[in-house]
Amino acid sequence: MKRLSCVFLGVCIAPNLFANQELVFNGEAKASYLYNSALSVDELDQVNTQGDNGIQFDGSLAATWTPTDTFKLTTGLGYSNSQYSELEQFDLTLYRFNIDGSYALENRDIGIRIDNVEAHLQGNKFLSFQQVSAYTGQFLTATTFLRTSVNYKNKTFPDLSPRDATSLGLSGDLFHFINDAKTMLSANINIEKEQATDKQFDFTGLGLKTRISHKFTWLGLDNKAGLSWKYQIKNHPKVEISEAQDQSFFEPGSPAQIIERDQYRSVTTADWELNITNNVSIKTEVEYGNYNANLAQLDYQQTKVNLSISARF
Repeated sequence: MKRLSCVFLGVCIAPNLFANQELVFNGEAKASYLYNSALSVDELDQVNTQGDNGIQFDGSLAATWTPTDTFKLTTGLGYSNSQYSELEQFDLTLYRFNIDGSYALENRDIGIRIDNVEAHLQGNKFLSFQQVSAYTGQFLTATTFLRTSVNYKNKTFPDLSPRDATSLGLSGDLFHFINDAKTMLSANINIEKEQATDKQFDFTGLGLKTRISHKFTWLGLDNKAGLSWKYQIKNHPKVEISEAQDQSFFEPGSPAQIIERDQYRSVTTADWELNITNNVSIKTEVEYGNYNANLAQLDYQQTKVNLSISARF
């Protein structure tokens, strides 16, 4: 059984178990062209439907340590920077760190994963995000794998403390392989309850996602094509807010209003990846999203195009 990577907070193993330990490094560098018909920052409820194009650079480095046949520890660093031609206020930089470990039992894997992300807009930090996930995974059959997890999140906004929040969620993923594992079908369901400092940002959420991907050979090269659909519901409580609490939804001098931030999102994505060599690939991704919300400012449609080239080592 192929073991899953997951985060492990601490480990204590007898010294004689480390005789056959192995340390492996790998990484990836990627450059992309972006087109986005409606730029948005979901965590800040910012949307601009003017549209823009730009470039994005991504890099990641990971180290995997396997001290025993049953335990594996992986740590990773990631960097992402997107820059737009005109709407510079949406230039986004992400710094990521994760540590994950897995322990293989007789018929399943268990583990814990920790992620830390810092997000910057135009060079200014606006969000710090941490998540701890505990999960288990097992093959139900030779071709079907089930993974379930419990996730705890913490979000901190240096300049917008009313949005600071914690959440608890449950997630389940099912993977099924056919055609000698060339074709993969997957489905995900997750539920989440988030509580913020300001009650208007509290929500309960439900998410569904399905995906099909297929590997094939064309022009003597390895290819992979995929199609996915994601649906998300966020239910917020009804609250009364004033211009002093949230200026983004008020004209100057407007009276207090009762609002409800419920959101419904449907996103379809098609992608195609062509491996030029064993280490270099090009990828095309097209995404269309329909974002419906009770607040007019958050009701829009979005089309994204991403053309990238990446190198793995």
